[in-house]
Amino acid sequence: MKLLYICSMSEKQKYRTVIFYKEYFQRFFDKQTKKVKAKIVWTFTLIEDMQSLKHISSILRIRTDCMK
Repeated sequence: MKLLYICSMSEKQKYRTVIFYKEYFQRFFDKQTKKVKAKIVWTFTLIEDMQSLKHISSILRIRTDCMK
């Protein structure tokens, strides 16, 4: 007997939004190389997409109690 699975995946749920203060980050970001910019974007995407930051908070030095 053959089984057919149909799997649909919805868009990723974002658990938080990264917000920048004034233009400070943009000025910093504009000065970075393409490779560094990609790493920064990847890190922010990780922060937005992960439900819990408990395991990475010490690495990223994020205060998770501010994000509840």
